[in-house]
Amino acid sequence: MPKHKQTHGRPKTISCPRCGKKICFKTNVLQHMNQPTGICFAASWAISNRSLYQFHPDESFRGHDPSFEAHQSPSLVDQPSPSPPCSESLPPHNYDPSVNAPEDVEMDMPDHFDNESQDQQNFMEAYQGCGEAFLGGSTFMDLFWQDEHAEERRTNLYFPFASCDEWDFASWCLRSGLSMAAIDSLLSLNVVWTCAVRVCCIYEDWLSGDSAWAMQLQDQIPKGGTMFGVVLSSDKTNISVISGNWMVYPLLISLANIDPVIHSKISLHTYFLLALLPITKFTHKQSCICSLLQDRLTHATLNKVLEPLKVAARMGYMMSDPVGNLRYCYTPLVGYIADTPEQTLLACVGPKASLFTTATSKQALSLNGVVEPFWDGWPLSCPSLFLHIETLHHFHRFAWDHDDKWCIEVVTPPELDFVGYRTFNDGISKLKQVTGRDHRTVQRYIVGVIAGAVPPRFLIAIRALLDFRYLAQAPVFSDQSLDKLTEALQVFHDNKDAVVQAGGWKKSSKWEIPKLELLQSVVSNIRHSGPVWQWSADATEHAHIQEIKNPARMGNNQNYYDQIARYLDRSDKCFRFNLATYFETRGTKAATLESDDDFTQGGEDHDDVDDVPSHG
Repeated sequence: MPKHKQTHGRPKTISCPRCGKKICFKTNVLQHMNQPTGICFAASWAISNRSLYQFHPDESFRGHDPSFEAHQSPSLVDQPSPSPPCSESLPPHNYDPSVNAPEDVEMDMPDHFDNESQDQQNFMEAYQGCGEAFLGGSTFMDLFWQDEHAEERRTNLYFPFASCDEWDFASWCLRSGLSMAAIDSLLSLNVVWTCAVRVCCIYEDWLSGDSAWAMQLQDQIPKGGTMFGVVLSSDKTNISVISGNWMVYPLLISLANIDPVIHSKISLHTYFLLALLPITKFTHKQSCICSLLQDRLTHATLNKVLEPLKVAARMGYMMSDPVGNLRYCYTPLVGYIADTPEQTLLACVGPKASLFTTATSKQALSLNGVVEPFWDGWPLSCPSLFLHIETLHHFHRFAWDHDDKWCIEVVTPPELDFVGYRTFNDGISKLKQVTGRDHRTVQRYIVGVIAGAVPPRFLIAIRALLDFRYLAQAPVFSDQSLDKLTEALQVFHDNKDAVVQAGGWKKSSKWEIPKLELLQSVVSNIRHSGPVWQWSADATEHAHIQEIKNPARMGNNQNYYDQIARYLDRSDKCFRFNLATYFETRGTKAATLESDDDFTQGGEDHDDVDDVPSHG
């Protein structure tokens, strides 16, 4: 036996029954064994819960399951449950107190720790009226394996997290004391999404959609080829001021490979003018014939202008990237941003037919008479894929044309306008020229204004449509968020009969609204091409100002087409020259400063170097 240590003159004569450490008093023994961070406390807890962690190495960790227990080895199933630890009990036969023990703790084994004490068991005597135990209870782990994620946890214990590392990260965020703004900023980093993308699909741009992956993975383009998704936009716009009624029909072009956040920043000029389509006046007296000829002329013009892109999509085209590497590029049409009438023109269907399925309320086909559409012969391009839900016209304009009109009919205009609005002093029933901003503002007010004045199910239907629109404008989607989107639309359909019963919709049970039918395709469109907000017409409408209206006002109001093209050509050459000279000057100046003895590592601000030039 080692020599007893002295503590204030008192010998240490009492040993800890777990680790054998010498202690002066019995009370100190209990304090020593009850220290949460001590090895004796951890050993006692592990012994008392040892059966909880004994499971077959070939099976997942689970709660009590008779079928699972039947396949266990006899040594594990038949092993008696250990008794709770107490001051008189001894360590189990497989416990070694010297393993993982802190370096500052002396491990003195007691003399009575021998083989004979290994088989000792606590004696328990029942008395009349003592507490009884009954079968059929549930443990904590039973509940863990019976919740809604139990099936997924058989393959991934940490579901809904991707792995143990991801759960550790999430747990750290909850315990870190960071504000929600700081956590949101942290989660916005791309490195945070790496684990989640491997387990579930995250739709955040066109490249993350199913159609882009199908093109790349299913050998629809040759291996080694680079996919350049072409985005087009066209819409008629007025360029005259006060008088003249001059209209132009611009065709804009951009790339879907550009990040949607950059696309949404109008000042970065991500859309360029590709062509000015013709606007003609026909002498035929029947308007249906004139519209048919105009549609065919538009498709013929697009086919002529876009022929180089169609050839590149079929055969590929060698292009240089920004760092000077050559890439073999293919150019499928993946997006065409336009309003609803323009989309029906491009899809070659009538105004009452679906853009994606060509479905109609009647049995007859609804086509517009175009026999040679511009997208014919363009590989990997189909109207069901390159036409998308557009938030400005399909969401906000639809809410103004239908939701708000239903509310006005039910609540009555005087009652609805009497409530008052912060933005609309005279109410909304008499508004004529309404912009997209006004549409959004009315949607913020409408639920609070009609609450209490309409039937409950009518309010639920309006609220469900608003929820659907707001959820559909999210920048990132997962499978779970898409399920919520589907549920919100289903809530509207379950309660839309209340709109008819309240008198909001006058056409009885016929819901022949094309934009309402388009909402059925929102979820599938997101899965194919990413979030709908990246296809918004807000950026293209503003591009008309930069690419059309401002250049037109720089001329003499004569020959608009020629002067617009000449102005844009000169502006682009000036911008490129300014940018090239800026880069060259900056590179020469940096080389001079590096050779200067006064140049310090890290750099300083130099007033003689201009800021980066802006376009236009």
